[in-house]
Amino acid sequence: MPEKQFRVPLDEGFFVVAESRREGGRIVEFVVRLMGEMPDGILQNIARFDSAHGVPHLDILSRSGKQIEKIWFPGLDFDSVYGYALQEFKTNHAYYICRWEKTV
Repeated sequence: MPEKQFRVPLDEGFFVVAESRREGGRIVEFVVRLMGEMPDGILQNIARFDSAHGVPHLDILSRSGKQIEKIWFPGLDFDSVYGYALQEFKTNHAYYICRWEKTV
């Protein structure tokens, strides 16, 4: 997918990875992942916004990688949710990390 990809560093060991593909100036596919690098070097997904299933949504994950919650954003376009996702993870990453750390 990635036509455009970048990484935003956050607190030590945590970062956001954003990928998107555009057609005609509009985002047609995207994923924005909040990730952490574990002490053993393994990268873990903590939460992700994406466009899979044709509807933008947020998947909140457990430490084992299982989905523990899915929040849909029906009626919103991919461009809007992509921008929201970047801001949400930059601003509120501590909330998602804390929630993830409490899971199995």
